[in-house]
Order: sequence, then structure tokens, then C-alpha cells
Amino acid sequence: MIAIGIRYLNGWSMAAAADGSDKSTAEWPPHPDRLFMALAAAHFETDRDPAERAALLWLEQQAAPALHASMDTDVSRRAIVTHYVPVNDVAPPRSAENATAKQVAEGLLLLPERRLRQARQFPVVVPQNDAVHFIWPDAEPDAGIHAALAALCAKLTCLGHSASLVQGWVEPEPPEPTMRPASSPGLPLRVAEAGRLAQLEQAYNESERLAWIALESAMASAKGAARKKLREELEARFGKNAPASRRPPLATSITYAIVAPERPAAPHTIFSDRLLIFRQVPRRPSIENVGKPPKGRTDAADRRLWLDTMPLLMDAWRHTVMSRSPVQPPPEWLCGHRPDGTPTAQPHLAVLPIANVANPHAQGHVMGVALAIPRDVPNHEVGRCLSPLFELDGDGNPKPLQIYHGHDFDIDVVFDLGDSERRAFRTERWCGEAAGATVWASVTPVALDRHGKRGRFGDETRERIAQACMHIGLPRPTKILIASTGFLAGVPHARTVPALRRKDGSTRQQVHVCLEFPEAVRGPVLIGAGRFRGYGLCMPYPEGKA
Repeated sequence: MIAIGIRYLNGWSMAAAADGSDKSTAEWPPHPDRLFMALAAAHFETDRDPAERAALLWLEQQAAPALHASMDTDVSRRAIVTHYVPVNDVAPPRSAENATAKQVAEGLLLLPERRLRQARQFPVVVPQNDAVHFIWPDAEPDAGIHAALAALCAKLTCLGHSASLVQGWVEPEPPEPTMRPASSPGLPLRVAEAGRLAQLEQAYNESERLAWIALESAMASAKGAARKKLREELEARFGKNAPASRRPPLATSITYAIVAPERPAAPHTIFSDRLLIFRQVPRRPSIENVGKPPKGRTDAADRRLWLDTMPLLMDAWRHTVMSRSPVQPPPEWLCGHRPDGTPTAQPHLAVLPIANVANPHAQGHVMGVALAIPRDVPNHEVGRCLSPLFELDGDGNPKPLQIYHGHDFDIDVVFDLGDSERRAFRTERWCGEAAGATVWASVTPVALDRHGKRGRFGDETRERIAQACMHIGLPRPTKILIASTGFLAGVPHARTVPALRRKDGSTRQQVHVCLEFPEAVRGPVLIGAGRFRGYGLCMPYPEGKA
């Protein structure tokens, strides 16, 4: 076994797609072929020790390595910003004494104030662990190969962009892999195979480039007929331009599968942790209405909504879901009622808001909506009843769904396919990581089953909150904090959210809560009397907060 460790000295990786097709998406994890090319560059840019070349030839013949790297939610991606950077130097005019206007203009472009600028993007990934390991479990190099690989690793300076500085070494005791080559569908990564070093040498075109440089140098020192002869030789061999160094051909890609860590399952609620999330999008005018003023609910269309409008929004969202279902009347798990119209005693569909909360700039505006499915409802049943919500248009994009409530609001949402980089649209944001979370705080107020008695409101309310947690399958919390103000940034005061009404028209008391459980639990956590209608939505409390 041999393993190579890489540490990103800046704590981040900057590398775009190797084929140059997408400069806005950062490559992660680093592909094994990128490491091989970096090792080859370290070899060619130094003394080109024959032992190092032998080590590279040996390495390219080994099976694809396993990887240990931060994955999924342990990786954050920096927002892409377009920068305008100076272009490379244009070739200065090499003319005689009387320069043409074009040559003068080209020469002036070399001046800093006239240098052209081109749009560039620098995609960056920030992994939780700044180290990556490439592991060849079945490879057994001899002492010479091992020493040569160690020497190459010591020469590594960057992996990806030149600003992505790294330290490399041969790791004697690597950690367990988080990704392995797989025959099943997975993440495609490029790997080096036999002949890769020769491909890189051919693409660099070193012999032709050196010959061109030699002729250029000879021309600079020659005069008269000798100079003319050298120029003719240069043009006959290379034409008007210097030989190009071509982009390395793409290496073979194979699929890698994430190795799931073995850990005990965290306690979970009656709801599935596979939230169906829909994000709000601007309304696109139809072709026949392009250029025409909007009609109808102009004030309500595309209006930004806040969490204090949650009850109206959830009622409208639930109506949209029920009306779109091809199964009519909707089944008990979907509508919450038995065939005779009485309320069901079983878990059923819950609607909830997706809002901008729990970050320094949170204002509590609604970014989308979601559906929480009961855990015991099979996937095929969900598809049978809710398939119209996931329909795609001719371009393969989700079709928008309209949610409106008179003149209050009129918005469009689309099913999120998981390609959004906004944290609010990640399931882990609302359900916790795979290992769960111990502290949870409310995003929408918890509607209480009963009014607390005067003088005993705190104790009775905490007991009802504890019972509500156990009612959805969670352990009894060890600590419960209650307040009228929220515990998270952007969460509205409990009294600004319209109270949940009983059948007789009276309103329920509602409070914000912060819960600590004896062990980590998984969400979604929806508690209290209005848990199926958006009330009592909790999220993991941000780590590192008091």
C-alpha cells in the first residue's frame, strides 16, 4: 500500500473543470489525474531525475486510487464573482525604423493604462478538512520508487490554480477512504492510465518549442544574409507563429462512490428526512404576453413574503398540492382526513416554509416552500399522488407552480433538483446532518395544545413541549427554553405570526422554543398543534453559538 497526502495551505482549493468548458464550477474532490499531472510538472520543472520518471511510469500503471476527502455538507463553495484581469502581453512589434500605425497601436497596448482586461472567474471550494489523501491499497512500490515519489511530493507547489498552494508527502498511515472506484453510477473522476506521461509530453510539444527558441535566439545575434537564411528556415518550419503548447488531452474518467461511514442511526421523527423543497422563482411572461403590461394581481405577483405571512402561504400551498394531485379524493396520508371526512389519527403530509434565517444577514423572508412526507409512505405512492409537482418542460427544467391567495400574494415555485448552492435549499439545513443534532430552535412559533395556567405557565408549557417532541418520535428533551422572541436571526416575534385558530374561532397560545436532546436527532422537527400546517418548525441550532 502507498498513499500520497495533500494539504491545501490556504485552506481552500481553486481548480476549474479540466476541459475548460466550465470556469465557474470548482472541481472537488481533486481528480487523481490532476495529482498525476502536478507530479509530472514537478518532475519536468526541476532536474528531471530518471528515478522520478521511473516512479511516474510505475504510478500510471497502478489501479485507480481511493480517496479520503471532505464531502457533501463538509464542503462549502465560495460565491462566484466575475473579475476583470489584464490579458497576457501581446507580442511587441518587431519592425524596422518606420513603424506602421497598426504596429504603434499594438505597442501601446503594452502600457499598463492601455492593457486590455478579460472577464475571469475563480471558483473556490473550502473543505472542512484541508487534507486530501490518494490511496493505492494494492500497490507495493520498491524502495527506489517509494523514495522517488517522496521526492516528487516534496516538490509540489500547487494543485489546480497557481494560487492553490499545497504541501505533498507520502503518507505511511492514511485514513480510511471516503470514496472508492465503483462499477455502479457515481461521481466521475479522471484517473491516470498507462501512457499518460507520454501523452503529457506530446501535448507540451517541448522539442518544437525549444527548436523555435533556438532559431529566434540565433536570428537575434545574426546579421545580413545569415539572418535572412535563419528567418526563411524559421518560417518554413513553423510558419508565422510559434509552436503551440496544447492543452493536455482529458484522461479516462471512472465512477467513484462515496463510502458511507458506519454509525448508529440517529433518532428520527415521524416525517421522512427526504424533504421535497420548492424554491421561489421570478415569474416568466408567456410568449403571447411578452412586452405587454401584466394584468390581474399586479401588486401580488412576485411579492417578497415574510414569515409572518406563513399561515396564509401554507394554506395556499396546501391547496395547490391537493388540487394538483391526480388521485381524487386524495388519500388519507395526503389530505389528513379519513374517507368519512373525520380527521385522521395517523401521520400525514406537512407543509412548511423555507426561509432566510439563522445567518448574520437573515431578515426572515420566505425563499420557498417544502413538503414533509410521513416516513412510512413508500416512494411509489408519493410519485403516484404528487407527480404533477415534478413535471419538466421541454428543456428539462421543472415547470413552475403557481401559489396565490387573492391580492395578498401570487408567486411561482419550482421543484429544487438539488443543484442550488443556497444553504436554505439543502435538506441538511432543516433535518440536520446524517449524525443528527442535539440542539434545535424554532423558526415558526409552536402552537400549544392548551393554555397554561397563570403562575404555572412556564412549567406547564415546557411539559407540553416535551410531550409534543415525544409524540413525533423524538426522545424527551433535557432542556427546554421558551420565549416570545425567536432564538435565531431573522425569526419573527411569536405574536407577529397570526395565531392558529381552533374550530370555535378561539386562538392558541404560541411560543418560540430552543430544545436540547440527550442525543443527536434527525429532523424534520415539526411540533405542536399546527405541525402539519407550518407551525412549530425547528432547525438545528448553528454550531459554535452559545
